Amino acid sequence: MDRRKALALAATTSMVLLSGVAAVAAGAFRRDRMSNVPPPDLVNARPSVANDLHDLSSVVGQAASVLGLLSLARHLRNDRPLRRWAPPVAGVALVNAAMMSWFASDVTRPGNGIVQRVGISLPLTLMAALAVRLLRDERIGRSRGHPVDGDGRTIARVRRTSSAIAATSSSTES
Repeated sequence: MDRRKALALAATTSMVLLSGVAAVAAGAFRRDRMSNVPPPDLVNARPSVANDLHDLSSVVGQAASVLGLLSLARHLRNDRPLRRWAPPVAGVALVNAAMMSWFASDVTRPGNGIVQRVGISLPLTLMAALAVRLLRDERIGRSRGHPVDGDGRTIARVRRTSSAIAATSSSTES
């Protein structure tokens, strides 16, 4: 695998990982009950630091999720056994971006909490389904006496990618 592909795969992995870490951070920081923009009678009211960290984590997580899913769709398109997953992954990324844009355009809109939760749940559900598919293929390959998944290439490709990333990082550290 050439260096450019290894870096692209590392970027995809990093975006998906960042979206997960940001989701955990958003869950760790509690959101205030009041809006970020206080009503006129509470001019001096200010959201808490935890509220601001929740919002920041949410924005970073959503952006990383969309970018990671779009990048993942590009990689899946080039992987024969997983090619059929590319359109749904790209579609979920775009729907997620649209839902989060709608949510962010007026966070006090009635029913917006549902929009936010659906927008967060769609990518998580998709990634869980893809993970089940990959684990199932690996299990089927092993039950047939193969040390790798059904087509015999995915685990070898992951090992090559890991080696390429390690080589890239060690060459840039020198």
